[in-house]
Amino acid sequence: KLDVRENLALWSGYLTKDKHFDFHYLKDNYPPLALWQKFIGQNEIEIAFGETLNENFALNHANYEIKDLNYINNQTDNIKIKSVKIEDMKVILGTEGISKANEERYKITLKNIEDKYRNKTNPDPLELTVVQRL
Repeated sequence: KLDVRENLALWSGYLTKDKHFDFHYLKDNYPPLALWQKFIGQNEIEIAFGETLNENFALNHANYEIKDLNYINNQTDNIKIKSVKIEDMKVILGTEGISKANEERYKITLKNIEDKYRNKTNPDPLELTVVQRL
């Protein structure tokens, strides 16, 4: 019995003679899934996805917005996106204006983000919460 998963095929049973296997890739119809988001520096946020993103959209600064949720204090940070990098299946947002406040929460809004098969995040825009723990 052949069990085919996203990027893995498992055979269970006995091969008593040579057997030929054919594999056909199906079109990806699933939206990119954000697996986690975290601070990796005071003004650097990493968002990991479950698949490769379309760089034409993922590298566009205008597709990201970060807002201070004022969970810890009433000081509202005015946050700007300075840079966007892609490393493997991660987006690294370089920011400006985030003050040091352990456990402060920030809302990240992502819009027009899609995978290499042009599937957009669901919902679009996608809102994530990231907590500052440095």
